[in-house]
Amino acid sequence: CASATEQRAILARAYDEMAPIEVAAGLPARLVRLALGLRDKRVAGLGLGAVTNAGFECGAISDHLHGLELTEFSAETRAALEEVLPPIAHCGNPIDCTPMTMTEGYAKAARILAAAPEVDALIVALGGNDLLRGIDPAVARANLDGILARAGEREIPVLLIGMEAPGNYGPDYKAAFDAIYPDLAAAYGALHYPDFLGPIAAEADRQAVQSRVSTLVAAAVRRARSPGPRRGLRAIRRPSARR
Repeated sequence: CASATEQRAILARAYDEMAPIEVAAGLPARLVRLALGLRDKRVAGLGLGAVTNAGFECGAISDHLHGLELTEFSAETRAALEEVLPPIAHCGNPIDCTPMTMTEGYAKAARILAAAPEVDALIVALGGNDLLRGIDPAVARANLDGILARAGEREIPVLLIGMEAPGNYGPDYKAAFDAIYPDLAAAYGALHYPDFLGPIAAEADRQAVQSRVSTLVAAAVRRARSPGPRRGLRAIRRPSARR
């Protein structure tokens, strides 16, 4: 403290104290957070592996690599993934578990990826499958805990992408689920992004987007009901009672 005062430096005892300083100085706060998050990790290369709940997340990751590379899975890794994921899932990189994958399947797939030697860094965007089915948040917490523990054994950096539960399961369920991601990220020193869907939900023109979707659906229905070749909804006939 004395040395900082003598040199006319500002001493921040914790990162939270740096936020006002960063804003005033125009410092890149995200870079500082990134450096702090990776300070105990071993970054061996640029080979990124990702495992997600759905295809749109795969697309978002693939389109925003920022210098990283989606590593090509070895034959052994791919074979192991195909054993634990359903046929509809995409076992390439990024992995799309799809909502069809049950809890045990996605947990095994992520642990396989965390252990794969060709993966230098890992993105984990999971838990939505449990949320979709209203499964006890303790199950998702235990699965994600196991995934981060496996990645921790290799000391590879992990970005844990969270999500927020809706309110229809009740306030206790929402509180328990929402706490999973920040709790585990803090426990394992993982980088944490709060919510993949957050920016979409926060769009100022989301009502306009919803209106546009409704308009398209209505147009499709009108087209299906219009005279002409039977297509769309008109192609669906009710079973006839007469033979």
